Amino acid sequence: MTDMIITSFTKSFNRYADVIAGSVVTHLASPKYGELKYIFDKYLIREWYVVDAEAMERHGRDYLLRVAKLNENASSLIHNLLSYADDLKYATCIVFYPSINASGGHYKQFMRPVTVDFTPGYGISSASNSKISRNNCFL
Repeated sequence: MTDMIITSFTKSFNRYADVIAGSVVTHLASPKYGELKYIFDKYLIREWYVVDAEAMERHGRDYLLRVAKLNENASSLIHNLLSYADDLKYATCIVFYPSINASGGHYKQFMRPVTVDFTPGYGISSASNSKISRNNCFL
């Protein structure tokens, strides 16, 4: 179970970096929920100005086109990394991504349906484990 999901709207949605925005979603059933709620209730400063909202709306008008491009780029990156994964001279040894792993079905059930304007994808986020001699990439 995921305790929380953090998203930066500054990079993905806004694209111009003239507005700083993000979200945090916590899971009510998480064992850490009470602790996280306490921290956010105590320290989170909720500031959202009209000009920021207007800029986000304006910059988000072509969001679906940009997300489609992000998905396309992520897919290209995955296939590129896969080409190195079996070669011992490269750091990447395993690539985890929904389109190439059995977990893809779990993601697919929550995807938006395909429309004329948008083809859904898995996006991109990454992590690697550098405590071993070769990295596992989670994208």
